[in-house]
Amino acid sequence: MAKDPKRQLDEHIRTLIDALEVGYDERIRFALESFALDSGFERFAFLHARGPDSRAFSNYPEEWQRRYLTKNYAALDPVVAHAKRTMQISWSGRKMSNLSREERQFFAEAEEFGIAAGLTMPIKTGFGALPC
Repeated sequence: MAKDPKRQLDEHIRTLIDALEVGYDERIRFALESFALDSGFERFAFLHARGPDSRAFSNYPEEWQRRYLTKNYAALDPVVAHAKRTMQISWSGRKMSNLSREERQFFAEAEEFGIAAGLTMPIKTGFGALPC
């Protein structure tokens, strides 16, 4: 008998949250990559924005990761803003409505690296922190 897809996703999410709580960088990276692959995705990006203690993990191209951090795109990224505002899993990408010129430019730059859309899943971790 096949597993219920929702139950399977719930199990993957619980495993991911457990790894995030432990905080070991390699374990987090492994958990994120495993979750992405198990869910049918090739790439992942994880941003845990906690002021000076912020962390990011991704298997996106290195040049895109550097650009995203250097240009502080986390503050501009409409996908991150939407995740924080709605706290709901959503499919998002360039076709989001009401984008500013800067946000459209952000998506255009992301597309240069093959990043056009994806599943966004805000997760509340311990002490009410919110990685995106």
